[in-house]
Amino acid sequence: MPTPRVLENMVAQTMLLVLEDICIDQVDSDDRSKVDIVIIGKPTEELRKRNVLSIHTVHPLGPPKDTEVIMEGAPTKPNERPYKWPPETIGGMRTRNMFGTVQINLRQNVKAPEALALIGAIDSRIRQGVDRDPRLRSFKDDFGNFMHLIQTYQAYGYASGGGKTSLHRRWVDWRGTIHSPNWREGDL
Repeated sequence: MPTPRVLENMVAQTMLLVLEDICIDQVDSDDRSKVDIVIIGKPTEELRKRNVLSIHTVHPLGPPKDTEVIMEGAPTKPNERPYKWPPETIGGMRTRNMFGTVQINLRQNVKAPEALALIGAIDSRIRQGVDRDPRLRSFKDDFGNFMHLIQTYQAYGYASGGGKTSLHRRWVDWRGTIHSPNWREGDL
């Protein structure tokens, strides 16, 4: 029996393809902000490369501060919409959220102004890829769960590693909304 397809793996594999396209394939070879490798998980031997992106579907620094405020609840501004769906909205499904991140490791020995320019270009490419690429729009796994509304955001204190200041490392946080079937064992 093959391993069932699950949302976490589907999102990570698709994000890997999207980021390889936008941060490697579509960047000129002489551009210093070109990423050398995109991986899933914690980089180890890959850190010998100049620019490394690592995709995490669970934030390594833990849940962001005020997670529920960031993702759910009443809108705080007139142009915002609430992210909390009542169960009847999506056919009686439960709604939960996946919080992940893409870690940028800039491994070049450059001064602060150039580091800011390089990491800023990489950050913008990641945000463009995650927010706009049609491959990251919706997923459905073998358990009946489906995900939509994948977008980047900034969790407080995580931009450079959870309170530590670093010009050569940045976290680009993303979130996705998952709807799961709301049935019990006896209802099937």
